[in-house]
Amino acid sequence: ISIAGVLFKIQYKSINDFGLCDIDKKTITIRESLSNQETLETILHESLHACLAVSGLSYLLNNEEIEEALIRCIDSLYIPIVKSQLARYKSKKNIK
Repeated sequence: ISIAGVLFKIQYKSINDFGLCDIDKKTITIRESLSNQETLETILHESLHACLAVSGLSYLLNNEEIEEALIRCIDSLYIPIVKSQLARYKSKKNIK
């Protein structure tokens, strides 16, 4: 996945968390046992962490708990808007 021109490798492993983003290694690790829906949501979530890091905003936050709260806010409020608009667009344009 490319985030602002920075390539991140997505890998699937047996981990306790749903996902992890390693900025230094440019990897996003996803728990391999997740459903397709959980996998998508976790990739989006971890990609948001990568966006903050690549943009430099994570250094301003400088607090993992604040960053996680911000990401969860976006997960809960913004991602559903994107999904619903994508579904509406697909149905209007008959895109599969």
